[in-house]
Amino acid sequence: MFEIATGKRPNLPNFLDGKEVGLVEWARNMLFKNQHMEMVDAHISREDGLIQVQVKEYFEIAGMCTCEIRRCRPTMPEVVQWLNRIPTCNF
Repeated sequence: MFEIATGKRPNLPNFLDGKEVGLVEWARNMLFKNQHMEMVDAHISREDGLIQVQVKEYFEIAGMCTCEIRRCRPTMPEVVQWLNRIPTCNF
């Protein structure tokens, strides 16, 4: 989900405070800093109805899917149910 919405490749380095990190670590840090909109791929038009609350919800779901503790990650049916509750998902 992070890869799709950010346009970033998971196998290429991202930079966080001058340090190379993977996509998940970068995304978790961005979520912690409440920088959801800054995570969105620059190729996705903001004028096409991108709503900040919905973007935040999408990324929060993605963050739950990357929990390091397996039993804390949601099931795919839960993820689908949560995503279907977001009125518009332009990713």
